[in-house]
Amino acid sequence: MNILLLAEVSAERVLGGAERVLRNQALGLAMLGHHVELLTRAPEHASEGVLEMAGIREWRYSVSRKHEAAFLWSSVRRSVERFDRLCATEPLDAVIIHQGLAGLGPILARRQAVSRWIYMCHSLAHEEYETRQDPTRSSLANLRRHANLRARRSVEYAVMSRCHHVAVLSQFMRQRVVGTHDISVDRLALIPGAVDPHTFVPFEDRGLAKTALNLPSNRTILFTVRNLVPGWVWTICCVRSRC
Repeated sequence: MNILLLAEVSAERVLGGAERVLRNQALGLAMLGHHVELLTRAPEHASEGVLEMAGIREWRYSVSRKHEAAFLWSSVRRSVERFDRLCATEPLDAVIIHQGLAGLGPILARRQAVSRWIYMCHSLAHEEYETRQDPTRSSLANLRRHANLRARRSVEYAVMSRCHHVAVLSQFMRQRVVGTHDISVDRLALIPGAVDPHTFVPFEDRGLAKTALNLPSNRTILFTVRNLVPGWVWTICCVRSRC
């Protein structure tokens, strides 16, 4: 199959979860024998063009960052332009959208060009934005923040509601997608997250690791990490071991 991944981040350099999921999905699909290409927004201060990652091409388009309206319009216009160039060279069997704005232009203007559209929901866009933008005392800044929240939610709904399938990583995110965007459960696919056993290997001497981290040796340690910003979970929990 010819598969195109649309994203607002680049797979070239892994900075967080969004880049990691994009990169691993692209590499995994290629390993299964599919022809995979990426269409992404060029990172800030980076130029548009084409780069290659393990035989997978990533096509980048630049956008205007003068203000929100220019950013939105240029993202839609430039993504459609680049999408048309890709479709002109070879037909696409499926498109996987990783962030709403990356897929807004193509799915609105070229939905009939591809038989299968899939939305990969990492998290809800407006909720991610809200965790990074705290309310201020400025009425104008709060109005701008509220407009951004509404815009992100609307863009995500416009894209997600037009996709044939929506993939989520957890039961919690499936509930959030249904509750926020009223997406039919029949169109949702739960694909649990996993780890690469070659990258994440249990420490052989756990006692030594606990000593190095100044953690109690007679307790089981549960560790979970998410975005390291206020409002998200970053917890180390110690519970008494019954072993």
